[in-house]
Amino acid sequence: GNLASVPVEAAPAAIVTSVTVDMSPSDATVPGCVFPYTFSVEFWITVTGPTSVTFQRSLSNGNEAPAETTTFTSFGTYAFSDYYRIGSEGEHWFQVEVTSPNAMTGRGTAKASCP
Repeated sequence: GNLASVPVEAAPAAIVTSVTVDMSPSDATVPGCVFPYTFSVEFWITVTGPTSVTFQRSLSNGNEAPAETTTFTSFGTYAFSDYYRIGSEGEHWFQVEVTSPNAMTGRGTAKASCP
């Protein structure tokens, strides 16, 4: 038949499907209880297609980085590296909050203790 009368729908907009955060090591023993101590942080953002993603990094100590926008050229999982320097023992977290194109949050946790 004649396909000219068939409506054309736009492709669905790409979205973020997951945000995963990993702090390493997850359970640290701080030698001599000497601070600061630095955790390595890696996080991954997964998208369903090309899109710009706006996200913000925040820490359990109350610090927040400015919002940043990264353009992803295709679907997939994209990796980022960071670090978190702590000043005391206890539980700590590093969070990544996506605000656009949709809302999603990932949080990694780690513990620092003195021997």
